[in-house]
Amino acid sequence: MWEIIKVLEFDAAHHLPEYDGKCAGVHGHRWKVTIKLSVDELDKQGIGVDFIKIKHLIKDMYDHQDLNLLLDNPTAENLAKKIFDDVMETFPSVEIYEVWVEESPGSIVKYYGKND
Repeated sequence: MWEIIKVLEFDAAHHLPEYDGKCAGVHGHRWKVTIKLSVDELDKQGIGVDFIKIKHLIKDMYDHQDLNLLLDNPTAENLAKKIFDDVMETFPSVEIYEVWVEESPGSIVKYYGKND
């Protein structure tokens, strides 16, 4: 079994509609995402999951976006779950088990689960 880890960053804006504080207003972050997958087999080129395909999935969906257009309440927690679901849908034969979302340095959410 192989563990595949992809770490990447993207820039996106959001606001938290139900939040009582500064984050209720529109603001941006350089989001850092860590995706952890596992595979039992490699393809004929010896690749479990192409890092570039993971990068394009995340960058195409999230980079320079208004996250409120993708999620009703784009907290780091909800974003981690959405990214997990997007990766699981795009790579159904791969087991994804963790997505880490770092909203700002030191503020990290980890979502983990299993795709069945």
